[in-house]
Amino acid sequence: MARLENKTSFFKSIYMKIKASVIPEQWREALVFLAFVLLAFGFWMLQSLQQEYDINISIPVRYKNIPPDIAFTETLPEKITAHVRDKGTVLLNYTFGRLFASVEVDMKNTSEGNGIFQIESREIESDILKQLMASTQLISFEPQQISLSYSKRLHKSLPVVFHGDIQSEPGYSISGEILITPATVDVYSSSAVLDTLL
Repeated sequence: MARLENKTSFFKSIYMKIKASVIPEQWREALVFLAFVLLAFGFWMLQSLQQEYDINISIPVRYKNIPPDIAFTETLPEKITAHVRDKGTVLLNYTFGRLFASVEVDMKNTSEGNGIFQIESREIESDILKQLMASTQLISFEPQQISLSYSKRLHKSLPVVFHGDIQSEPGYSISGEILITPATVDVYSSSAVLDTLL
């Protein structure tokens, strides 16, 4: 029994020496203090994320079915900036965890000739609200509407011409006529540019 107690006390003394040498008393106090600071910070974060905040989110704009024979006179807007309000936990999801789908501008029904293609404010608002959670308030967004000024581009068909030499490997010969596909291409531009193309 005495021998067991001696061995136990021996191992306890070794453990205490290792503990004292590896983690000094000042470091242990600092680690305990740091743990409580991190715990307090965590509770503060949870509490603060329950409050409402305002942020701006960017939603990309995608243009589809653009007729090849029109040219835009201004730079097209690439994104819509929405100003929203919600609890911090929801806004954190918008900022880091969520990808927004593009607001699509379908130009299928663009009229012939010069004109303005316009997307009204209510259409943009509807597209934005579809992507927000029910608790999120949409305060405002920019631009309020998308106006695309365009003009009709002129058209010219140009033949595709191959400039170069076609050679076959030794022992092989070319049989038949060489065809280039497509034989012509349609080019759309202003008259000043088209006049330089032959």
